Amino acid sequence: MVVYWLHRKTHKNILTEGYVGITINPERREKEYRRVSGTGLHNIHLTRALEKYDDIVFEVIFDGTRDECINEEIRLRPEKNIGWNIAMGGFFPPDVTGIKRSEKTRQLMSENNVGFSGRKHTTKTKEMMSLSHKGQLPHNAKPVHTPFGIFKSTGRAGKYIGVSGYIIRKRIFSDSEEFNQYYYIQETHT
Repeated sequence: MVVYWLHRKTHKNILTEGYVGITINPERREKEYRRVSGTGLHNIHLTRALEKYDDIVFEVIFDGTRDECINEEIRLRPEKNIGWNIAMGGFFPPDVTGIKRSEKTRQLMSENNVGFSGRKHTTKTKEMMSLSHKGQLPHNAKPVHTPFGIFKSTGRAGKYIGVSGYIIRKRIFSDSEEFNQYYYIQETHT
């Protein structure tokens, strides 16, 4: 996964100019920007810049894990509306909440299946998506205590013990004395 900087050749300050983003496939992402003219990205600043300037540079500036890339994007775009970015860094994918669309636009999106409706990921895309998520815990994972130790999730506990995460969850919620050492650990925030 990489962090990239989309900017004009005349731009010198990554902290205030251009667009900073994250992608698992920089070659594909750059091609998407090259053909974006007139398609109307959700980011009007970036759309207009791509249509207006012919000296746009796509530059990979950081290569790392998903979390490292998110942290780097947060460092470079700590607030909304910096350069051509409309959202603050760290949203993956970009946060488009709050964007108002007219009834006509919503109807056109529905008619044209905007999004991923009806399409299938290629084998290469599936492999790349899988690689980008390797080692990542699900967003709803909770630490769990078992007689065999403390684990970051029910899935990891189950894998260690040789049962499914589902079985670990059943034991956690069981009323049986036999499973009273299975429970979620409450995280404390300081």
